[in-house]
Amino acid sequence: MPKYFKTPMQAVCSVWCIVSLVVALAATIMMHRGFGTIVDPLVQLPSNLEKGVNDVLQLGHLRAQSVTVKENSEAALMKCGVTAVALCQTGIPSPGFRNSTTTTELNHIVNAFETTLSIVETVANDKYLGIDQFAAAGRQIAIIRANLTQFQNMQQPLPCQATNEFYCSIHSASDTLVNGANLVQQGVDQILGNENVKDYEKIADRVKQGIHALPYIYWVGILFLLCFMCNKRPSCKGGPLPCCECSFFLIFFIVSFLVAIVVVALGVVIEIVAQDHKFGDPFEGKPTADELVAHIKNNFQAFYNLVLKDMIEGGEETFKGYKAFFVAHVMLAIYASTCCCGLYVDKPEPKDEGSGP
Repeated sequence: MPKYFKTPMQAVCSVWCIVSLVVALAATIMMHRGFGTIVDPLVQLPSNLEKGVNDVLQLGHLRAQSVTVKENSEAALMKCGVTAVALCQTGIPSPGFRNSTTTTELNHIVNAFETTLSIVETVANDKYLGIDQFAAAGRQIAIIRANLTQFQNMQQPLPCQATNEFYCSIHSASDTLVNGANLVQQGVDQILGNENVKDYEKIADRVKQGIHALPYIYWVGILFLLCFMCNKRPSCKGGPLPCCECSFFLIFFIVSFLVAIVVVALGVVIEIVAQDHKFGDPFEGKPTADELVAHIKNNFQAFYNLVLKDMIEGGEETFKGYKAFFVAHVMLAIYASTCCCGLYVDKPEPKDEGSGP
């Protein structure tokens, strides 16, 4: 019978050690899966946030699409023989009774609205993301939407008296959007230039470099433990070599245990803060982190998938892995407190004190 299972106590401790290693292995796999999911989104968070705000929420395209609406409303007015300046700003009436077909211009305006302006309007009116800098843009887009809803159902060609009023209203709203785009950009800069984002950029690369190496501190210690257990006398009193192996195991194990404690404690703190901490500027309504994330997930799914999804899911799996890793450390600490005290050292058999001749 192997020396690790000769006595009931040895068998119990050996099985306990094996179970702790299995738990640690499963935890390491979970952590690596979590790390693989979370590392790139963590490092790329600032650039993903910028892409999400400008491209997914379309705030970066507001000026260009507003210009598209403005130019097409001007082109539509020209088909009635008037300019936007003459008719919409100075009130000079259009010449005579004319009809016009502005299907092409209308389609360009509808496309700009559906791809960009409607999304910006949703953001501008959102209870958390609708900051003051977006409010004016939201009002002008609402004017365009109201006119489009009414005008799209009309059969063309239409009398210029009807179309001129419609396109003047859209031209005025789009002109205000173009002129107010700088204010929207200030709001975007307020989100992207947040101090938390700037501080995050400084530490992201450092996190990426060290995060995968953390579990292997534990496994280096396990190698020293296995070498220790393979000695003829696995005890700190078994000689210089077993004593050194046991000492190195303890060093790596304690460091790894401290890391596990810090990570688990940090995860618990993050969970508490996410429930209680309220965001101020630039967000409206002072949402907690949990409320804000849930709201973005439910209402801005594409933004959530790009910026937050992998980071949150990877973080959750990493945290679960480290909790299991912490349990494995506790189990191994209990085991180490027995094996290093000579549990597997065979006791000398008592000498047979037979009677003399």
